[in-house]
Amino acid sequence: MQYLSSRVGPQLVSESSTPGTFVAAAGLTEMAGWMAHDAGRDEVAARHFQRALNLAYAGGGGALTAQAWASRAHLSLHRGETAAALVAAEQAWRHLDGGEDVALRGRILAMRTRAHAANGDAAHSRSSLAQAERLLTSASSASASDWTSPFDLGSLASEAARSMCDIGDYTAAAEHARHALELRTPDRVRARSLASLTLARALVGQRRIDEASAVAQRVGHATAGVGSLVVTGQLHHVVETLAPYSSVNGVGTVLAELRGVLTRHQGMYHWLGDEDRKGA
Repeated sequence: MQYLSSRVGPQLVSESSTPGTFVAAAGLTEMAGWMAHDAGRDEVAARHFQRALNLAYAGGGGALTAQAWASRAHLSLHRGETAAALVAAEQAWRHLDGGEDVALRGRILAMRTRAHAANGDAAHSRSSLAQAERLLTSASSASASDWTSPFDLGSLASEAARSMCDIGDYTAAAEHARHALELRTPDRVRARSLASLTLARALVGQRRIDEASAVAQRVGHATAGVGSLVVTGQLHHVVETLAPYSSVNGVGTVLAELRGVLTRHQGMYHWLGDEDRKGA
């Protein structure tokens, strides 16, 4: 943030500023938004994404404008603001002009998939997912923007798993989550943790409680060194989902262990306010 304020901001009002200056500022501001989101500061992230959107408009950056809308869709989904998420996802789609890279188009299709699912529209969710799968599977390599984020089949599989959970198709959700894990190497701890937690959620939906508990336990072990309140928040959600099954053999022990993990994670983020932690 200091860099944005002290170095980037003055460039925007200097006589030498160009549309590219605004696009670069938009890209950096959006990155700051994602950093805030992963640290559990969603109100800050929302402000960054809005500023990034305004800067992208000012610079005439069509692809980055679409991406900023997609980021807003993601944040709205995370916060349970399903109607706002759908509006943002559709705005992102409308700002594509055909010249963007495949990754951005795939990401926006994934946001449409999730937003439709979160709003209970299974048909449109599946349609957007199928479109994204065709795009990312068959598209030839395209030139990538300097500012748009990477998005591949592994990313799509994770988003698809969450979408299928939202529409209650837990069999498909588990398949997509396992596919995401297959496509992510062991060093991608954060991505694997999120996919695993979605798998656990899908397994609970299938009433495969022992398996869900084992998956969640492995995530608890793996997340000791992951500095992400998004992962912590998803782990907390899975613990709450498993809580009604605490009498199942071994589940109560796992839940006690995971609650200990969550308590330690809360200690790591003691500098956040209560509202920030609730948004994780």
